[in-house]
Formats: sequence, structure tokens, C-alpha cells
Amino acid sequence: MVAISVKPRGVAIIAGAIAALVIASTFVAQPVPDRVISLLGGPNGGVDRFGGVRIRYQPPAGSPAAEIDRVLAADSTIRRDGDVLVIELPGVDEEQIPALSDVLVAGGLTMREALEGNTAAQIARFKPDQVELDVDQWRTEAPDSIHQVTYLRSDSRDALERAIGAAEGRGIKPPNGAHLVLEHLERDDRGHPAWRTYELSDEVLIDGSHIASAAAVRDPNTARPVVLLDFTSEGAARFCDATRRLVGHKVATLLGGTVRSAPIINGAICGGRASITMGGSNPEQELREAAMLATVLSRGALPRGGTIQAAHWQPAPHIETQEWLGRLLLGVVGGALISALVFLMIRIARPSWRVISPRINGGFPYRRAAVTLLAPVALIVGRHLSLPGVNDLELRHVMFRSGAMFKDLSVIALGVLPVITSFVLVELVALAIPRLRWRRHDPRGRVPLGQAVAALSVVIALVQGFFLASYLELLSRSGAEVVSAPGLEFRLIASLSLATGTLLLALVAGLVREHGLGNGYGVLLVFGWMLDLSPPLIEDPLSFLDWFDVPHLFGLILLAAMVACTGCVLRWRFHGGEREPALRAPSTGVAPLGYAGLVFVIGALTAMGLGDQLFHVASVLAPQTHRLGFLAAVIGGAVVWSWVFARPAVVEPSTVEAGLTSPTRSAWIRVTVVSACLLVAIAVLGLIAIAVHRQAAAIASPVFAMVATAVLFDIFDDARAYRERLAPAGELHQIQRAGIVERVLADAGIRCHIHAGNLRAMFAFFAPWAPAVVLVPEAQAAEARIKIAAHAGSTPR
Repeated sequence: MVAISVKPRGVAIIAGAIAALVIASTFVAQPVPDRVISLLGGPNGGVDRFGGVRIRYQPPAGSPAAEIDRVLAADSTIRRDGDVLVIELPGVDEEQIPALSDVLVAGGLTMREALEGNTAAQIARFKPDQVELDVDQWRTEAPDSIHQVTYLRSDSRDALERAIGAAEGRGIKPPNGAHLVLEHLERDDRGHPAWRTYELSDEVLIDGSHIASAAAVRDPNTARPVVLLDFTSEGAARFCDATRRLVGHKVATLLGGTVRSAPIINGAICGGRASITMGGSNPEQELREAAMLATVLSRGALPRGGTIQAAHWQPAPHIETQEWLGRLLLGVVGGALISALVFLMIRIARPSWRVISPRINGGFPYRRAAVTLLAPVALIVGRHLSLPGVNDLELRHVMFRSGAMFKDLSVIALGVLPVITSFVLVELVALAIPRLRWRRHDPRGRVPLGQAVAALSVVIALVQGFFLASYLELLSRSGAEVVSAPGLEFRLIASLSLATGTLLLALVAGLVREHGLGNGYGVLLVFGWMLDLSPPLIEDPLSFLDWFDVPHLFGLILLAAMVACTGCVLRWRFHGGEREPALRAPSTGVAPLGYAGLVFVIGALTAMGLGDQLFHVASVLAPQTHRLGFLAAVIGGAVVWSWVFARPAVVEPSTVEAGLTSPTRSAWIRVTVVSACLLVAIAVLGLIAIAVHRQAAAIASPVFAMVATAVLFDIFDDARAYRERLAPAGELHQIQRAGIVERVLADAGIRCHIHAGNLRAMFAFFAPWAPAVVLVPEAQAAEARIKIAAHAGSTPR
């Protein structure tokens, strides 16, 4: 076996080109930095660059100097001109200037508790003209918990204001600490535009000073404009505490003194985010209004009660030339820097390319390819099989309204996760109990482990199905007919249906593994993720045209960059001598990127009573809010997991048995450095996607990109290897032993192919459901089994 060294120059040039493309496309999706535009002769940001409105805002008399200083310190686009604040609002249209006064002067954004008082009922006793009394009623998850509050409704805002003013003249007004506020309804229960009252607390839960950023987007389900809010750390803590205290009640969001929304709080909201859905019948106008609100809200709170002295609108200049030159400049500089770093890394790490067996002159394995296609077919068909007793239309409506986790529910809703969970749990038990450890690497010993996995999978699927069915019944308590006939019979039928769907998918995974290309579970996971990204394509093939917008295309570019980086490193090997078995990269797997798994573990520990403070650890490592903390966790996790999965001591016993030289610490350090660099690069690409657009982040998921690359490489390698008749000679449940097997068989003149080796490298210990199967030509299978059993320390078959 002759190793071919990786040439630093070629890889560095390719890496630089990819980096240049990513950087340039980033500044197509995002504005080119102002300094770059200014350097190229363009305007230096703000209204001068993007167009928009300059407003001269006179704070109310007696405004504290400290409050003015806070506003100036929080936003560099606001400056003082004597007693007046000059505010720049880039991107705001000229026709939106009147609406700005409602937001700036009348109070900006606030969130307050909606009280369940009876002031509306007292006012209605005097039968004001054009005003009706109505009742708002909702049920919470607590048993027999029904909330009911009266409110005034009218087709005319003036009629409501007159009724409230007349009532105040009679001494009828909300109690101390409360006041009445109006909300405009696009359509009431009669289908007509109307106004209604809310009785709100004077206590401000959240105001503009607690908003870190705001963005205007379209809801992917309704296409309605939505303003997404990101809170500051103080705002996130306040919102979390307030929603935890007000579970079952309503919290009203006010803009310009008018209620925009008042959702029911079903539980504590501690993610540091909220949203405001825009109303109206003109989507484009509402999108412009949402953009204007996002621009204003991103600037924090101004002193309330001031006046606008003047508002001047300025059109955006034509600077397309400077923008494209700026993108090109940033791409070239960034690409050159990345190219230099990659060149240096390869010179130090000295990786070799994976040795590829000569091409076999056989036919393409069409039958195996057809079996592999059973996986996406099973997923597509299964997702169209509704769960018995569930009203799909009502479920989708309730789920969207409540923001719950499922929008569609079918018999395969649980997927193969119960089976994968069972594999991992059984493997952990076998590892933890000394007298069971031998079973992990023995062919006869793994038979009882497989039986335990099958039994545990059925139990987990039934339990999860039962709880999911109970959750669906809970949704029906509010009057929505999600479940046609609630009761024990429905829960049992739903549980059996979901468990059956999981077992059928497991059967498909087994068929793909034995008679298809790649690992069946990996194929199901990847195709499932792909279907989640583009569900409309199944019902409407023309919906692929929606992907030709900037966020989708940018996400695809980032995804392609992740795939290219991962695919390259998957082909590298690291060793120090001719008789030293090669270590595979990435030696860390995807574990360091598994933030979702960390949150799950922390959530489980918290549920066991170990304290809410554990959630603070998760928040510090969250990629959405603490990028440096997340990257530090990735780097630290890379070292830890590489030590766990690939340190020389892991494979040393098998190396000695095979008569080879044990991998050196130098080889392990080099593979660890390269693996850590790969994970950091993938993580940075994911962070860029998160920063640019949520849709791009959904497409360019780091874990999905790496796992999908491994699965696609396994399919490609299997298609190449199965051009001749192969037979299994052994199984590897420690992927770093693959180098030993390849060396032992090569010394015996036996070609071998490691089935699912790339996928197993991604999950390492956590993928007993994806064993790396050693495949050899049928005529040499018996000899290969003997060699493997005697020297390579794997499970013969």
C-alpha cells in the first residue's frame, strides 16, 4: 500500500476559491461594509448610502439627561443637534413617514400583561352608540382552567374612544395600575374590520431598550410579514420570568400605543426571541411596514412623548459598481488568507490520500441502486398516510396558531429515532457492564444485543406514540376537533400505528443495508432532512422556483462549501510510517457540533431537579447568541472526542496482534488538528448562515452537511465496489481499526471495501446502527475472515 501525499498547493488553491465564493456571496446576501464602499469612492453608510429618512426629534421637556445619553450611546445613527435628536432611518420609504410618528412619538414597542378585568362590562351598561360587549374565552392546559374576559368592540375607533371618555366622566375607569388600549382587527368573527379594547397593566414587561435587533421576514407557512425580535440578555431574562409567571394569561404587544397582538402564554419562553405578525389586506404594503418597524425597533427606545420637528426623505444613490467591486475585493482578500492558512495546515499535518483499489470492470449495480431508492419512496408515501383518528386540517391550523412542534403528523412521525436510540442505549449498557463488553466485538455476542435493540425499539416507539397521542388529545380541549374520538382506544391505535411506522422504516433500512448502497439508516436520515427542507416539492413541483431567491441560493452555496470541505477530509489518512495503520479523519466525528444533543442532556438533567442554572450553560454555548462560546466549545470538544475515539491506545492492542506499529502521538495530534480545523470551518459557515438569514441557516446545517456527505460518499464507494461480487468478512465497531484491517488484508493480497465507513467515522461510538462492514471478493472471503479474526480485532462474519 503506497500512500499518496496531499499536495498543499492544490488543496490551498481550491480552499481559497471556495472561501472567495462564500465571502463574495455573503455580501450579496448582506450589505457590503460601509468602509469598503467608502474606500472605493462610495458614500459612507446610513441614509447617504441606502436612502431613507432623516428625522429631527424633539424629546419631551424635562427628559432626564441620563436617558438621552443612553439613547446616544446605544445607537451610533442617532446624534445630538442642540436639544434635538437627529435620527437616520435607512431604507424607509417616503410614504411611511406618517406612520413613523405613531411608533416614535406614541411610545415605540412595549409588552404588558392583559388583565382579566370587568371595566368593559361596566362601560357597556350605559349602552354606548355603535359599541358592543363581547366575551373572550380560552382554556389552558391546567384541568378545568377556563379564562374569560369581556371587551368592547366597534367598527369605529372613534366610537370606542367616545364610549371610554364618557365612562371616565362618570367615574368608570380601570383600577389603579391599569388602563384601556385599543387593537385593530383585520377581521372579527363576522369577517368585518373592527376595533376592540384590552385592559392592560401599567407595568412594562419589555420595552424598546430590551430589543437587541429586529428583522422583517415572511412567515413560510402563511406568507404573512412578520417582525422577528431578538432580546438583549436583560430582555431575554425579563421575558422568560414574565412568561413563566403569566402562563395561561395573555401578554399584549403594543406599537405606537396600539395593541398589535396578544397571544396566550402556554409556557415560559426563554429563548430570547419573539415575533410580531403584521395584519392587513395588502401583503406588499404590510411587508414595507414590517421593514420600517424592524428598522425603528432595532434602534431601541426613545424618550416617549416627544415631537417630530422635520422629516426629510432621501433616495438611494446608484452605487452598484462600488458594491460589486467591494464583493470582489473582499472575496479575493479573504480567499487568499484562507488559502495561506490551509497551505500552512497541510504542510504541518502531512495527510495522505486514501488508497483506492483499482477500478473493477464490472457492470453498475442497478439492482442495489433500485433498492436504495426504497428509502425516499417509503418516506414520501409514509408522510401521506395520516394517523388514524386525527383531523389533519384542524391539526395544521391548531399547530400553526400555537407554534407547536408538529405541523404534519403521519404514521412515520417518529421516524427511525426510536431504533437509533435503542441501539445507543444497548451499546452504552454493554460498555458499562464489564461482563457484557465482549459482546460488542463478538459475532455471537452481538446476537443478544440485537434482540435487545429490537425489543427496546418497540417499547420506546409505543411509549413515545402514547405520549404523542395524549398530546394530540390535549390540543382538542380548546374546542378544536384534532382527534375525532378521544379516549384510550385512540391512544392505543395511534401508539400501534406510530410504532408500526417506525418498524417498517427499520425494515427498509435493513433492506438498503443488505441489498442496497450505503447504510439504510443513514439514507433515511438524509432523505428525511431533505424532505423537511422542501416539503412543497412533493405537492407542487413548480415550487422549486421559490428556491431561486437570495436566501435559498446563499444557503445552497454554504451547504456546497460544507460538503466540499467534509468530503476532502474524509478522503485523508494520517500515519507516521510504512507499518503504521492510518488514522481516519475527522477523528472527532460530528459530536462537537451537536449543540442540540447538549441542550437535550441539559434539559433532561434539569427535569431531574438539578437546577435551572444548567440552562445558562447551554445559552452561553448557543450559536445564535454566543458565537465565540460556541466556537470555543467546538474546539474543546474536538480535542476531547478525538482523544476518546482515536487516541493511539484505542487501537494499540489490535495493532500489536497484527504485527504493525502502533499509531504515534504525532499522527494523532495531526489528525486532531485537521479535524478541529474542519469542524471550525463548518461551524463558521453555519454561523454565517445564521447571521444572514434563517432560511439559509435551515439549509446550511453543519451536522446535516457532514452526515449527508458521508452517506453520499458511502453510496458512491459501494456503487464502485459492487461492480464485482463481494462477501462480508467482518464488522468494525471502532472505525479507527479500519486501517489495521486494510493493512492486514493488503499484506495478504486481498482487496477490501469498508461499507458505511464514512458514516461510522461521523458518529463513531454513537452509531452501532451503522457498523463498518468489511467486504472482500467472494473467492477470498474465507481467508479474509481468518486473517481478520486472527489479527485485526474485528467481528468476523
